[in-house]
Amino acid sequence: MLDYVEQEARARGVTRLVLLTTRTADWFMQRDFRLAGPAAGSELLPEARRRRVNAARNSQLYVKEILPLSQEDGPVVAPGKRIGF
Repeated sequence: MLDYVEQEARARGVTRLVLLTTRTADWFMQRDFRLAGPAAGSELLPEARRRRVNAARNSQLYVKEILPLSQEDGPVVAPGKRIGF
């Protein structure tokens, strides 16, 4: 599913994925997300989203830059059509 989201983001011209988590950080870090600190008050989130973050949950913010695929990565395919990572 993450592969699909990344491909869809790339197809739409999105250059950064941002997520909040309290539990699965290691899984995302293994997939090239990097810790950007506590989600509460983070400037990476839009103001409307920041207001909804419950600071008591201690959600952490993770970021992954979405780079265009190069020729070396193989052919560019539609989201959901690539097999593997």
